[in-house]
Amino acid sequence: MQFLAVDMHDGFISSAKELCPHAKIAVDRFHLAQKLNEKFDEVRKEELAKVKGCKEKHEFLEEMLSGSKRFILVERDKDKLPQSDHDDLAKLKMLNENINTAMILVEYFHRLLDRKTVKTFKTGLDKWFGLV
Repeated sequence: MQFLAVDMHDGFISSAKELCPHAKIAVDRFHLAQKLNEKFDEVRKEELAKVKGCKEKHEFLEEMLSGSKRFILVERDKDKLPQSDHDDLAKLKMLNENINTAMILVEYFHRLLDRKTVKTFKTGLDKWFGLV
């Protein structure tokens, strides 16, 4: 059995299927994480638009959901963040259920990518997919 690692570009995948029809195609970790972060950013932008569209002013939510704070939201090593960011993230999670859920799903998926065997990854992925 041959294995082929590709990024998620449709052209690469279709070419790989055509040229190597019996190979197992794998997408590398970087591109999986990149797509996941892109989807999270879409959720962040949707939630920011909702907040901006409210009659009530929500300065904290606007600031936390702004583009300048997006890296705090997806930081994997939360120990790198100062306590004030931890406090802000906790408050944000309490105030916005969709962001909280998206952050949980992102963190869970990154933990799946850290799994050491294909079997434990597949089992976890099935659970993650059920949550999504």
